[in-house]
Amino acid sequence: MPRHNDLGCILSPTGAGPEPDYAAPELEQNTEPAQDSGTKLDIPAGGGGISIAYSSAVTVSLSKGEVQFQYTHPSSSTQNIVLCVEVEGTVIAQSGLILPGSQLQTLPLLEGAADTFRRALIQTPISAS
Repeated sequence: MPRHNDLGCILSPTGAGPEPDYAAPELEQNTEPAQDSGTKLDIPAGGGGISIAYSSAVTVSLSKGEVQFQYTHPSSSTQNIVLCVEVEGTVIAQSGLILPGSQLQTLPLLEGAADTFRRALIQTPISAS
């Protein structure tokens, strides 16, 4: 499968700063327990820390309607996160809340994301790897 050159990932820490004026995301249902040391990061009082492990390979499966990747949010992190996958500035997949000590390998495509991805493939040169 061809790889798209402008595929991005956004990590959004949650639980830090003022209370948001929107509903908190629900827990992500597709996570599994991560295999890691469980040792927390050394963080100054009032601070937070995120440790991540991921693969840069991301596959968009239009036939399955999902994004496939490898992301681990080790238990050493002190913040929850929400993971978004973008193509040319458009979010095509977004997780629910991911707790420390979790890993995630797939997310369903958001409504309309398949069309966004197809347009990006037509308009942007891709490289096969």
